[in-house]
Amino acid sequence: MAETPRTTAPMGKTDDNDELLAKLMADQERMKVQLDEAAAARKRLEKLEQEISCLRQARDDTKAEAEAWRQEVFLPSSKRGCVTLSIPSVQATVLPRCTPTRTPTVRVDYKELKQLHQMEVDKLKELQLLELNERREAEQELGLAKQKIA
Repeated sequence: MAETPRTTAPMGKTDDNDELLAKLMADQERMKVQLDEAAAARKRLEKLEQEISCLRQARDDTKAEAEAWRQEVFLPSSKRGCVTLSIPSVQATVLPRCTPTRTPTVRVDYKELKQLHQMEVDKLKELQLLELNERREAEQELGLAKQKIA
């Protein structure tokens, strides 16, 4: 009669090891997701930095062009720099018959804005929790399926 080989670890110990292994695998998966998110954020940051440098270069070029134009205007041979005097027109001295209207001012209710922002934050947290719960349930179902297969 052949005896089956016995394991030296008690049954509770293997369950603990399985739980620890599952926990480590979940942590590893979470770290992979975080690493992917960090890589995506880094790419976005690099893209934004390139765009900022392009915009700065365009700004500097525009400033240099404006300065060159200004220097050209002040040259004695430039026709642009000459001041032309003309008789003021009559229309320029006529006062308007009505007073100009003031532009309407926009009033911002910061309390309401803060409340709306807080509602948005709460909804995002709620969505994040729902997503986490769904992920947890899926992992549990996967674990049960693996146990059934094994």
